Amino acid sequence: MKKEILAIYGGTFSPPHIGHIRAAEAASAALNADRFMILVDNLPPHKEIDGGASAEQRLAMASLAFSHIPKVEISDMEIRRGGRSYTAVTLTELSSPDRELYFLCGTDMFLSLPLWRDPAIIFEKAAIAVVRREQDEENTEKLLSAKERYEREYGARILLIDAPVTEISSTDLRESLAAAPWVAEKWLSPKVYAYIRSEGLWPMDEEKALASLRADIRRFMSEKRYRHTLGVEQMILRMAKLTDPSIDLFALRAAALLHDITKEMSEEEQRKTVDALGLSLSESQSASPAILHSFTAQARIAECYPFLARDSRIVRAIRAHTTGAAEMSLFDKLLFAADYIEEGREYKRCIEERERFFASVESGVPPLSALDALVLSILESTVFFLNSRGLPLCEDTVLARDALLATISTND
Repeated sequence: MKKEILAIYGGTFSPPHIGHIRAAEAASAALNADRFMILVDNLPPHKEIDGGASAEQRLAMASLAFSHIPKVEISDMEIRRGGRSYTAVTLTELSSPDRELYFLCGTDMFLSLPLWRDPAIIFEKAAIAVVRREQDEENTEKLLSAKERYEREYGARILLIDAPVTEISSTDLRESLAAAPWVAEKWLSPKVYAYIRSEGLWPMDEEKALASLRADIRRFMSEKRYRHTLGVEQMILRMAKLTDPSIDLFALRAAALLHDITKEMSEEEQRKTVDALGLSLSESQSASPAILHSFTAQARIAECYPFLARDSRIVRAIRAHTTGAAEMSLFDKLLFAADYIEEGREYKRCIEERERFFASVESGVPPLSALDALVLSILESTVFFLNSRGLPLCEDTVLARDALLATISTND
């Protein structure tokens, strides 16, 4: 009678990441088990579980992460048992004369097996399936030496499974969720990431995230462009606190940091990116290479910072920051204006507009009205400058000016 093959993959899964998923996929393909059990630990004997997720939440995340594995089942047997989760105890409970057990582990875990509670029982009850990286040359000699020793001393049955396993520290992952969500997102399945956010697990620390973003965007910019970008962030923060203290300052500052992220791409690369995005630019939008980065930024943001790319306010404001738009939100206006009057701008016109805006607010003009006046002045100046030199004028700038003129006229 053929024995049932039961593959067992245990872990705290706090949270389950792509390293776990790829290991499970490789083992599933290699073993073709009748059942593939994802065993969620209660309390591992060698470490404490991060307090951010409950057992129920870890079970839910495991279900989301591994549901695509053939013949998978998510087990809470160790959680129901309570206390520390000892593999020897679990394998004994699952052992049966008509069942063949395979216990999955990575290289590091495999090398430490003799230090676990009752290692002889572990080796007796289950074959050990070691999922290792295909080119894990550093640990290959150690692994093969340990395999030979376990077989000699314990009569162990060991199967090596080569796979492109991704090494990720769960601690680093949780820290990234707080400080750089766009990094953490790449290490998680979309369903798990969405669940983490919906449950409020390992919440983002906005100041840490902005610091991470500030450091990362530097690779895309010259030193001069980078200084300008930081100046826009500081100016938009200052202006936002005057005009609407309740506005989402994190998203606003992120937009400021990202607004010129493709500014230094060549015109050829800009146009290729526009085509790749499937954008249909009007003749006036396409005529000026200087504004193309407002369209292409979304591609780089989506690639590098997907967490931020899903915020339509950020994408829209960056799109409008060079030309304006027919209907500009407060978010759009703040980025448009801050880009023009940030402290690093030393052009006479920029200095005058900056001084006029803050003087107006200090004199008692409502900040929103002062902002509208500033944006309109910049737009009118842009129209005059381009027309006077016979340069291409984007229709968006004219539409933005006319819409704002109508708004101001109505308010008056």
